[in-house]
Amino acid sequence: MSVNFYVFGSCAAVMLALNIIVFVMMTSCDIKYQHIGVFAIAGLGLFGAQWHKMIYDYGRNGLNLPITMMFNYCRISSLACCIKDGSVIREARVEKND
Repeated sequence: MSVNFYVFGSCAAVMLALNIIVFVMMTSCDIKYQHIGVFAIAGLGLFGAQWHKMIYDYGRNGLNLPITMMFNYCRISSLACCIKDGSVIREARVEKND
């Protein structure tokens, strides 16, 4: 985590908050629907960061919040896909053994 703060600066705090929100959603939601929730929450977070940049920092380039949120979106989305694929494989094995 310290590397994340070193590379992304204060933007890492927003990514940490989004990761905590997604984790809470994943632990409280049914496994069949949690990938949809992850995509929605992470997508809304990315949308909000991009919207904020367009209003307050339009035309400024550099390593800012939307770019770091894009990295985070890819990480969270791949985690959700892996968990969904694992649950599908587990269900197929259970059906095969029955």
